[in-house]
Amino acid sequence: VILDGSASMLAGDGVGGESRFEQARTAALDLVADLPGNARMSLVLAGDPPQIVAAAEADPERLRTALESAKAAPVEADWQATLALSSGAASAPGLPSEGAEFILISDGGLTLETADRSGGTGALSDGLRLPGRLRYLPTGGQTGATQAAGTPNLAVSALALRPAEPGVQLFAQV
Repeated sequence: VILDGSASMLAGDGVGGESRFEQARTAALDLVADLPGNARMSLVLAGDPPQIVAAAEADPERLRTALESAKAAPVEADWQATLALSSGAASAPGLPSEGAEFILISDGGLTLETADRSGGTGALSDGLRLPGRLRYLPTGGQTGATQAAGTPNLAVSALALRPAEPGVQLFAQV
């Protein structure tokens, strides 16, 4: 499971002001609850830098604890490094060499090449690939009421002030 931990995931546009990251964490917890008894799950937090928060773990309690410890940060996700880390985690010794499934939980930033969001070939529109099946679970601005209302996936990624006449100038990068 690849959990987007980038700045846009801090947006509180969910029910009751819940952040997109909290919505994604809930989706990941649902995946843990549905994990078959013989399966293993790795959790990768997409950020800068990305982090493995759980590696090939079969214990649901440890997976839940790892998810609770994961935090989004006001950074842009390094998707290339995240996908490389995820690919490496899936090919660790002792894991099956085929049949890996990657589940990306995000509010956007990367999109599947195919229109089928329930499963693809592992290819992303940015030219990046994963060695297995890819499933995309959209959250936040890409789903539900926020999508219907047209809420885009935006984040303030830089903010600066400088002296000017009269007062100050504010520069914002969105």
